[in-house]
Amino acid sequence: MKKNISCVILAGGKSSRMGSDKSLLPFGGFDTMIEYQLNKFQNYFQKIYVSTKSRDKFNFKANFIEDIDYFKQSSPLIAFFSILKQIDTEYVFIISVDSPFSGINQFNKLYNMIDKNFEAIVAKSPKYTHNTCAIYKKTIIPIIKKMLQNDNHKLKFLLDSINTKYVNFKDEKNFINMNYQKDYQKCLKIYFRMNESKKG
Repeated sequence: MKKNISCVILAGGKSSRMGSDKSLLPFGGFDTMIEYQLNKFQNYFQKIYVSTKSRDKFNFKANFIEDIDYFKQSSPLIAFFSILKQIDTEYVFIISVDSPFSGINQFNKLYNMIDKNFEAIVAKSPKYTHNTCAIYKKTIIPIIKKMLQNDNHKLKFLLDSINTKYVNFKDEKNFINMNYQKDYQKCLKIYFRMNESKKG
């Protein structure tokens, strides 16, 4: 049964360290990473979206949420504001396009922690906090808007300003991010090994 919660895949980053748009890199048998992620999550959510500055770079059909152009800067917080303003569910699961091994198991653990007292439920591995593998509540819109008006784009400041629940995960590999070409190549090898082991 699909969850009554929106899923939004963040795909609007500059990818400056990668050298090319990471959301458009081929992965997992799909032409692009974003299509791989959409396919992975589409059967679990009633509504799934792609967050981006402009949908023009994508040549396939999907539900897109473009950044509100009221703010001229570019930051994840502007994407969060745009997402929360445009979804019609109380909660949204936000996941970064460059986290190919964060999947439904991680989401389910976060989802099971939803409580009216928490406005953010965020994954935390032994080394890092994962602000872009998290569930957020629409009630935080005014806080984000005030931060942006003050030119404050720090996600950590947001999480410190609201009722945040951190959920611990033991395995670091599920949260691998592809920031550089070497990370992308590493993820391709991991994906290949995972699928070879399934065949065996």
